[in-house]
Amino acid sequence: MTSDLAAVEREKYLKAYQRLRYRSKSPHKRCLPRALDELAQYESYANFGCGSGLLDRYLLDQKPGVLVDHVSVLWEDVAAHKNLTKFIEASLFEDFEMFEAPFAVCTDVMEHIPPDKVDAVLANIAARTPECFFQISLNPSGEKDIEKYGGHLHLTVETPEWWKSTLTRHFPNLLDPWVDTLAPSAPWEPTKRWFVVTATKREKRARK
Repeated sequence: MTSDLAAVEREKYLKAYQRLRYRSKSPHKRCLPRALDELAQYESYANFGCGSGLLDRYLLDQKPGVLVDHVSVLWEDVAAHKNLTKFIEASLFEDFEMFEAPFAVCTDVMEHIPPDKVDAVLANIAARTPECFFQISLNPSGEKDIEKYGGHLHLTVETPEWWKSTLTRHFPNLLDPWVDTLAPSAPWEPTKRWFVVTATKREKRARK
């Protein structure tokens, strides 16, 4: 059974994905080279919070994948991809189908999770994979979110230090954490930042 909170969050994104501008753009391309580099070491992957599957257009060309999201809005080429093993429609902070993946990605997702549900999401991810590549926005969402979607989209906006501490409760080792900075496109726009890291339960491994 879907909780009231999960239903409210799902409704926000049903509205968001009706807007072509929203579903056609994603910061995923900023992390694509590293995601592909990490994935090269494994035979398959899972994507927790895949959205419309923009990142998976590239990842599925490389390896089979399981995609998880609370709204089933995959682009047709992603939904029909030969390497799509399964799509699971579910809230990340509730119980959902158990499976195993050797590696996972979770990009531009964790900032969308309610603060008191962050640990539940990370526990669910850690129960299904020993290693997950995260890209987490450190930026507040737009001022017009309430008007457009019925609520803000970025719910947990924290510092890199906070995310390091939180991630290590579920993945003891963090590999190559860094802050990716996007220069402002206009003088009045604040610099945008993302926390980028591979979080793992494995012994620390050497990067290729």
